[in-house]
Amino acid sequence: MKKVKLVCFSGTGGTKRFTSSLETSLIKCGCDVKVLYLETKLIEIAKREGTFNDISYDFIIILFPVHAFDAPEPVYKWIKALPKCQMVSVALISVSAAGEYWINQACRIGLIRALSKKGYNVFYERMIIMPFNILFATKESFSMRLLQLLPIKAENTAKEILELKRRRIEPKLKSRVITRLAKVEKVTSKLFGKELRIKKTCTQCGLCANSCPMENIKMNYGTPHFGWRCVECLRCIYICHTHSIYPFVSRFMVVKGGYDLDRLEKQIENTILESDEELTAGVYSFFREYIENEWI
Repeated sequence: MKKVKLVCFSGTGGTKRFTSSLETSLIKCGCDVKVLYLETKLIEIAKREGTFNDISYDFIIILFPVHAFDAPEPVYKWIKALPKCQMVSVALISVSAAGEYWINQACRIGLIRALSKKGYNVFYERMIIMPFNILFATKESFSMRLLQLLPIKAENTAKEILELKRRRIEPKLKSRVITRLAKVEKVTSKLFGKELRIKKTCTQCGLCANSCPMENIKMNYGTPHFGWRCVECLRCIYICHTHSIYPFVSRFMVVKGGYDLDRLEKQIENTILESDEELTAGVYSFFREYIENEWI
């Protein structure tokens, strides 16, 4: 029985959904699977249990959403806490709405360097496509198709990893450059947290504070207050039932109408989707190969 550790950071739910599907697929393949979500409360529990930086596994799979063409800070912090090892096999799975476009190709390179310095063998890279949660919305029918594909993509990913299939990508120079320049996001994300504001429609339910992966939100006399640990995951904005949280300066970043994958999943059962050819027409033609080829 292969032992597999899944390490996931997820903001608005796309990466967590794929992690769950991958866990299911690995268990069906007879694997013993342990999942670590990189959220402050869960990290504290893992540290007490001694499982936070445990590497006694055949495979470690790290999953994360692309933040400014790179991995989010919690993933880097987890890798920094890892002990050195002798060639533990590691797979990196990034999640982005833009897919494996050149602008994202170097999103895993910083993690690969950090892991390689400690002796880990990164043999597998893959990009999973999910709906846009920033700037503008993906059309709902296309978003539903992406959600439909998750179990298939997860099953094939599990097979490739367990078979030790080597899947590595050599990023283009321009991708490396833009990813390095975007490192500033690690600093500006903290500022993003401080620019968040609360509307009068806030019901003081505390859902944002309880859901923040970084515990960056504290309730003060019923009102949310934001600290300096924000990683700009946008979870608090989209999880608010009354849409009461908004960025004062960066309003353009938030998708109008919100971002609710749960709602889309519920609608799939009662929705007849267009053909894949129709779904990938026009501006969505870039994603045709990903939609039509389950192994990509």
